[in-house]
Amino acid sequence: MKRRWMWLGTAALIGIIVWLIVPRQLYNLRRARALETLTARPDWQAWKEDFNQRKVAAAAIFEGATKVESFRMVPMHTHTSVKPIGRIDGFSYSAVGLTKDHDFATRLGSIVLNPQAITRSSKLCAFNPTVGLRVWKNNQSVTVIICFHCAQLMILENDPEVPINNIGGVKGRFRIGGLFDQFRPELVALAEEVFPNDPVIQSLKEIP
Repeated sequence: MKRRWMWLGTAALIGIIVWLIVPRQLYNLRRARALETLTARPDWQAWKEDFNQRKVAAAAIFEGATKVESFRMVPMHTHTSVKPIGRIDGFSYSAVGLTKDHDFATRLGSIVLNPQAITRSSKLCAFNPTVGLRVWKNNQSVTVIICFHCAQLMILENDPEVPINNIGGVKGRFRIGGLFDQFRPELVALAEEVFPNDPVIQSLKEIP
């Protein structure tokens, strides 16, 4: 009888391990295949070159970043009773998160300034911001606004020479904007880091 229960316990343990590991491995496989398909497109090189040109001004701020402020954004296209306490680059926020250092800016920049991480947006969904991250280099700054609902982001600049663009129904001055589906877990981890006590942010780790 004891041996039977031992085998059942072992089988149950193996089942739990498989249940925890297999979905993540399948998700990573889908990510890899999607990225491979993207980079194989005929226009990939042109897109990459254009992206690298557009990111120059923002990259300089990320490289010399002195701090990163974080903001919990108020949804724009979803009914909510949350009251804003301020605005950043035209977006309302309801709470201020942790302020991070140059290392955080480097990790954030490795994603949002990476042409392999950001792709052109073709989704017909409303941009509904979740988190805002303002990167400072002394008195210069750029703001990364992230929508985890439809996996889109934009990097807003204060330079009046930057044309007004549109993403997900929201207009702003940005050279970089698009989808980050393949790197969602990495951005979720950064959001969780600056909002460790926000239950909604902490629940974003689940695969949509």
